[in-house]
Amino acid sequence: MKKTIIASALLSALSFNVFAVTEANINWTQLVGGSSNEDYSDVISISDGSAIMVGSTSSQDGDITTQYNGGASDALITKLDENGNVLWNILRGGSGADKFHAIAQMSDGSFVAVGESQVPMDGLSPERKEGLMVSFLDNGEVLWEKRLNSDDRIFASLEDISNIPETGEYFVTGTYYNAGKNTYYGQTMKFAGEELKSTVQEELTSNSSSPLIAVDESNTYSYFQASSGPYGDTPIGNTIVKAVDSEGEVVWEYNLDGKAVALDTTLDNGLLVTTQSQVLKLSSTGQQEWSHYYNNGKIYASTSFQDAKEIYIGDEKFHLVAGKFLGYGGPVSGLIRLLDKNGQYISAEEFQSNSSSSFNAISVDVNNDVLFTGYSDSTGGDITDPHNGGRDGLTVNYTFE
Repeated sequence: MKKTIIASALLSALSFNVFAVTEANINWTQLVGGSSNEDYSDVISISDGSAIMVGSTSSQDGDITTQYNGGASDALITKLDENGNVLWNILRGGSGADKFHAIAQMSDGSFVAVGESQVPMDGLSPERKEGLMVSFLDNGEVLWEKRLNSDDRIFASLEDISNIPETGEYFVTGTYYNAGKNTYYGQTMKFAGEELKSTVQEELTSNSSSPLIAVDESNTYSYFQASSGPYGDTPIGNTIVKAVDSEGEVVWEYNLDGKAVALDTTLDNGLLVTTQSQVLKLSSTGQQEWSHYYNNGKIYASTSFQDAKEIYIGDEKFHLVAGKFLGYGGPVSGLIRLLDKNGQYISAEEFQSNSSSSFNAISVDVNNDVLFTGYSDSTGGDITDPHNGGRDGLTVNYTFE
């Protein structure tokens, strides 16, 4: 399937338009799931062209042959080969609802997925959640599983993970509730394998979001973090982005409207911050370079962004934004926006459905193909694979030329 994206740039010094043409080519589409519901939260591309997605499943049939622990849903890891064929699934969880939120590849080539697992509290309540970590190899072999809990932490969820190159260490972020203090905390933890090396925490409110994290590979800072309020002086629905040095000191902060849903570094050591309504580019010193709002392009009944990534097409830098849109009188469909190097809108690629589809995460592979992952319960439009029933995990491989 091939669709053409046409962009025009008006040169102020000249009296004509210059048109740049980029083709968005769908290489393959894969639905994974059973008769119930699946959803992918994150995706990572591997050097051999394969990909690994993480999320959740509540099926026990189709591509999901068995539940791990018989709960409402299990945390799900799926590997696809370079052509989109399913190689294996890993399921983990407790007797309640479980989900992986994020995945990263470690310096030794292994992978760690992080999320949450709901377990009964004192055998009576299903409201206790534990932070869930699983380490595994690219052949599906699980190396270890770790749960973060204690007597005073009755609610825990791990939201994000970022590898520290060439060190064997990585950062994990999450939240927990301290019952004794009746207080919520956001945590940034450094691990080496299973070992917790250090923890930085800040007090939150009950409806604050888990912080997001991205390692600064230029080594100017230790990491970037985005935390969404309310907490402290940050009102509800706002986000503080900050750079933290190796001593744990905050070097700079940037405040923006909206809840951050994704955080990613760029090749010039800058930062892409995605909220549901905008994508913001910050420099390495915390200065805003550009912002792109949902209403800066084609307008729909509603639009929601979920992730953004930098991509090079030839020698030219662009940015991709993934999410979903609701057409006027139409279904919810997957949305991709192509922006230029300065964040200016070029065009929108609509992944059409006849029911509901969404792209939640982006990954660029070694061939510069782009993977978009999320969910779909559609049986038409751009969905050509057999549908398993319910909501399936969706992955689409695109080439932008």
